[in-house]
Amino acid sequence: MGVVVSEGIGWLRRLRWLLAAAALAGLVALVAVAILALAGDWTRLDVPVDRVGGVRAGDPLPAGVQVAGDGTVQLQVPDPGWGQRLLSLAMSVPEIFVQVAVLWLAARLVGDAAGGAAFADHTAGAVRRLAAWCAVGGSVAVVIQEVATSALSATVLPSGWLPPVPLPVAWLVAGLVLAALSQVIARGSALRAELDEVV
Repeated sequence: MGVVVSEGIGWLRRLRWLLAAAALAGLVALVAVAILALAGDWTRLDVPVDRVGGVRAGDPLPAGVQVAGDGTVQLQVPDPGWGQRLLSLAMSVPEIFVQVAVLWLAARLVGDAAGGAAFADHTAGAVRRLAAWCAVGGSVAVVIQEVATSALSATVLPSGWLPPVPLPVAWLVAGLVLAALSQVIARGSALRAELDEVV
């Protein structure tokens, strides 16, 4: 039994470091994307040509707009203003930020479990925070990115482009599962406390 428990704890510790490394890699990617966006090197956007209002075959296109062979309009701003750079930043950074936060919280949670606090009083609350980051944070990030996409296209195209906002199913499902897990952990903690009182 002791060997099994030791191996389980060792696996949890390895998982913690894996999650922490993924969070660190995500943070590096976040900084890199932010630098590129603010430097104006990433102010571009591909839009289906049939979804772009005000642009038809044969129409003269504004500077920075090209129709690619696959039927998409590539929006590129060679010398973007700061407003456009911030919109480009908002198109890319929010979801990466949420991913980094979720990975870091998960690493801390697994670390607590490896330290013997799997059913501590604060564990259920930590899992609920993780669920909130997924369900609320992830959904808000998706909406922010789509709004920024629309706003950036409006600075280049005559009538802009309103992309369909996707339902953040993956974020919502992850949040729901984690919320359910937090209730299971809370119930386990309560049962453990009752058992301790009996013993």
